[in-house]
Amino acid sequence: MKKTRKRGLNPNTENRLRAAVVGERPTPFGYMEFLAERDEILRHKWLESEKVGHDIGSDRAMKSWVRCHRSGWLKHRIQLFRSGNPHLTDQSN
Repeated sequence: MKKTRKRGLNPNTENRLRAAVVGERPTPFGYMEFLAERDEILRHKWLESEKVGHDIGSDRAMKSWVRCHRSGWLKHRIQLFRSGNPHLTDQSN
């Protein structure tokens, strides 16, 4: 028998929408981490595109960055967080 997917939003999306409607706001820290990771992926995309001489595309850049660099980047971010560094969004290498 073929499974039918229940229509509607998944529970996580539903909870976030409900929180937004009643005025609860999620912490900005998660969003700031998302932006920092996105910036690293965009930097990786630019560097890799320069190496090959054409745009490699966002999808390929993201997969490449996750495969090659994400674990090290996350370890670095965790160290910054644990040290109490107030400038987590600074990209000092």
